[in-house]
Amino acid sequence: MSCGFVLQYPPYVIKKNDTTLKGNDRFDGFLAEVLAELSRVAGFTYSIELTADGQWGGALDKDGKMKSVGMFGDICHEVTLLYNNVSPE
Repeated sequence: MSCGFVLQYPPYVIKKNDTTLKGNDRFDGFLAEVLAELSRVAGFTYSIELTADGQWGGALDKDGKMKSVGMFGDICHEVTLLYNNVSPE
């Protein structure tokens, strides 16, 4: 399973206002349609999620420390989690 973190950026990605929708059905737009078709043809699954802080990415100085934010920060966090769960076996 892959996970994509995106910003709401019409007409490419639009979050629907219907609170009864779940998963990728919460999104519409060009990129949402392309992902759905690619996953159907290539046979992979994915999950669209909005970035937690609503930013594209970069680094912010907080308390003298650099912190990755936005999509870049979300991806770095996921990679760090994956790397920390790899064992030598």
